[in-house]
Amino acid sequence: MSRPLEFQPRIIRAGSAYRYCGMGRELFNEEIRPFVREIPIGQQGIGFDRLELDAALDEYIARRGHAPAQKWSDTSCRKTATVSASVAGSGISKRELMGDDFGSLLERAAG
Repeated sequence: MSRPLEFQPRIIRAGSAYRYCGMGRELFNEEIRPFVREIPIGQQGIGFDRLELDAALDEYIARRGHAPAQKWSDTSCRKTATVSASVAGSGISKRELMGDDFGSLLERAAG
């Protein structure tokens, strides 16, 4: 039984480079390929240096990427978190859990 590679190869063949970059072949050929050196592999093969691909991708992201519409804060993440799977599945809201009758709500959730 053979084990999968535990590392990324330094040279990525031309037929796989666009998938490594997470884009279609046409977009890769327009936006990334002009900025990386082609490395001959054997008689006919062509590859690209993975580090150069990464650098070209960084540049592409800097040119084409957009900032998120809204920044998340720790407090906004905490507000949307569920209390627990058993309580959340019972139809009890977090607001109810914060009330004075917490014990009765736990009994409702368990029942």
